Amino acid sequence: MKRDYDKCLAKYLDQYTPHKTKRKAIQWVLTTTKQKIANKDEGLESFKKSVLNKVGHLVIIDPEKMTNFIKTYFKKDEIKMAINKLSDTPQVQLVFVESFINETKGMQQIDDDIVEIYIKLLAESGVKANKKKILKELQRLGRYPPKCIEVCEKVRVKDAWAYLEEMRGTREGLKKAIDLRF
Repeated sequence: MKRDYDKCLAKYLDQYTPHKTKRKAIQWVLTTTKQKIANKDEGLESFKKSVLNKVGHLVIIDPEKMTNFIKTYFKKDEIKMAINKLSDTPQVQLVFVESFINETKGMQQIDDDIVEIYIKLLAESGVKANKKKILKELQRLGRYPPKCIEVCEKVRVKDAWAYLEEMRGTREGLKKAIDLRF
């Protein structure tokens, strides 16, 4: 299986493989990546592509390690690809994006589209506690992408919606914020 990273990862992540062995897949990914970088191996990009193909499985096994791994070894566009690859499993995508945001030092490193995805996932998760968390997260992130207003309006998260209208700073936005609060 040398150099056939997809088959190797598939073997590690097979549904019949015990969880303990699956956790070894994470360690194998970390070790292999470090070796490839140290040896300036031209197979690094192919390996990263294989990891991207299995990112959903790997994130479920250990969200924190995989988030740190992807932040460390992947470029911004590859990080966005990883997030998008998880779109079929919104709960896993939320875990990954939330972990990514929480592990990122300096909020300016987080693109608006990642903030939008995060707010949308919180709003559409069906979990009441996640909806209540939206305002706090927007305030913490200090980012107000325009699509977040649409999301908050759509799911009727009035406190966050009012806050975003206020932050927009337009006359119409301020009027809307007052209407939402009263």
